[in-house]
Parts: sequence; C-alpha cells; structure tokens
Amino acid sequence: MQSQFDIRASHNLPLRAFLCFSAAITIWLALASFAVKPEFTQIPGASLFALTTTYLLPVLGLGLIFFLHRFNHQGHSPVRMLPLLTGLAAIVGCAGFDLTVTIVNSPDLADEGNYFVRILLDTGHSLPFVYGHWLLTQTIFVSMFCLLWLGFLKHRGILLESLHSASPTSLIDFLRIATGGAELTTRQWLLPMRMSEMPFLYHGIWATAVTMIFGNSVFRCYAAAEWLGMIQPTFAGRNLVVFLGATGALLSYFVVLWKLYHSTYPDAERISLAWSRDGFSQSNNASHATAVSGE
Repeated sequence: MQSQFDIRASHNLPLRAFLCFSAAITIWLALASFAVKPEFTQIPGASLFALTTTYLLPVLGLGLIFFLHRFNHQGHSPVRMLPLLTGLAAIVGCAGFDLTVTIVNSPDLADEGNYFVRILLDTGHSLPFVYGHWLLTQTIFVSMFCLLWLGFLKHRGILLESLHSASPTSLIDFLRIATGGAELTTRQWLLPMRMSEMPFLYHGIWATAVTMIFGNSVFRCYAAAEWLGMIQPTFAGRNLVVFLGATGALLSYFVVLWKLYHSTYPDAERISLAWSRDGFSQSNNASHATAVSGE
C-alpha cells in the first residue's frame, strides 16, 4: 500500500487551511497590537477594533487549535514520551511561572503590561471578568503551543524524508532543503523573484513553530525575572532577549534536525522515495516505519 502526503499547500487542504487561517490571524493581531496602544487610541475606530479583538482572542485561539489539530493528524511518526514531555514541561512551566509571578506581584493587574489586559481594565471591566478572560486566553494559546510541539514530533518523519530524498551534500544544501527549497537553486532560495521560486511553506511552518514555542518560553522566564526584581526592566534588554531566544531556538531546531537526519538515515540508499512537485510517496512497510522512528 502507498500513502500520499503532499507538501504543496495548493494540493493539501488541511495544510492550506491552517496556513490561510494563521496568516489571517497574524495580520489581524498585528493590526490590533497597534490599535490597542494608548498612542493610537485617538484614531477613529481604533479602540473599538482593539476591544473587539480582545473579546475574540479566545475564539481566534480555538480556531487555530481546530485547524492545527486537523493538520497534525497528517503526521504519522511515533511520538516518544521523553521529547514530548520535555517540550510540554518547558512550554507549560515557563507560562505558569510567568503567570504565577504576575499574579503574586500584581494581584489587581494594575502593573500588567499586556495591552489586551490593560484595555479591559481601562474600559471598566470588573477584575473577575478580566482574570477570567486573561486566564482563558492564556490557557488556549499555551495549548496551541503544546499542539504545535506535538505536531512537529508527528511530522518529523516527513521532514526527514524530504531531506533524505534531496540528499544534502553541504551545510548550505541542508539549510536550503530544510526550509523548503529542495527544488530551488541557491539564488532562488535566497532571493526568489517569482512565485515559482518560493520554497515549500510546509517546512517553514515547523521552523517557525519551534522558534515561537521556545523563544516565547525564554521571554516568559525573563519577564518573570523582571517581576521578581532579578533583572532591571529595559526596552533594549527585552528586545535582546527576544532576539537571542528566537535565534537560539531556530539554531537548535536545525541542529536537532541535522542529528535526526543522520541518525535516521545512516545508509542513504536504504529507502527509495519519489520526490517531485507532485509530492512524494511513503512506503508503509516495517523497514520504513523503523527508519522514520529512528529505532
């Protein structure tokens, strides 16, 4: 039997739906993040847009979880408990640490810097309502990060197969293929000039997801340290932590992917895959399952 997984968004409905919904939410929240700031509230409609977005944050988060859940089901790699629990502990632990320290140090949330929390407080919403909305939203988005981590673990076999079928011969080759540029030249990969030169978005999802997950976890620990007075809050310091956290997470992603690739496929000829713009086929036999699981 042959099972097909198409990495092209145009031919994979769950992938396309997740990408489109994520892009729409990203743009929406980016606009709302400006509208919610005090310096922009004088713009007609800005406050209403920001407040409406704040109300809808849990709904938007649940929408992301719905589409992500469907997309995750396309990954069939066995999920090992140690990396799963390690990632979940980092995600939930850092978020819980940040929330706990925030509540202990500012139980009335008067010093909370989150603009979406502030707009609820500043528009006269009761503290119990603000707490309920805040904790619900945090729970939903932390759950989404957990699902992203689970999705990466379930899809890692497809990522590794795409590397194996393209057979990188250098570090640049590896980075190009790992970011979806298997069928692109180095120039097309670094400087695409037409739509046909764009890399596969499938690969970018997981690089972005891991960067977001663990970069955000690092920043939440830093924010908690600020609350505890261990670090002096500065704008430059926060930006530096965001940059270092994201960069470190992205580099770690590529290092782990490189190690997984070499440990999963020590013999490059062991598995034959047909790679093309039409997708690639996976043979669902025992030797293939063993290779993907790395056992």
